[in-house]
Amino acid sequence: MRHPCQGPGPCPRCESAATLLPGGRLLLFGGATLASPRRLLSDVYCLDLGASPPTWQQLQPRQAGGDSGGTGGMVAVAGHAGAAMGELAVFVGGCRRLDRTEPEALVQVCAVGYGAFWWSQAWWLCC
Repeated sequence: MRHPCQGPGPCPRCESAATLLPGGRLLLFGGATLASPRRLLSDVYCLDLGASPPTWQQLQPRQAGGDSGGTGGMVAVAGHAGAAMGELAVFVGGCRRLDRTEPEALVQVCAVGYGAFWWSQAWWLCC
């Protein structure tokens, strides 16, 4: 059963990651487009499931520690995983190439709350 949503939602994609944050907010990050030419995505969308009807919003990230006017995108990846830690969404791994070679040990942390959205490309892990 389809439920109508409000707001401009994300494009059709695969290999993205989503995580449910407190308050019924679903955060969707990255993946790869389905349409040709295929490309990796670094966009972030929030679906407010508590709204009636549920409402999509594209978030505009601001890099943590950056200047107040600066924006910067998260690293485009596909095939990554996401999990919630309170108000934080943590996205781990993925590939920065469509052919899925050279997987990355990358951790990206997003925070949503207090009327702002920030991210940090936190760590490259050594395996």
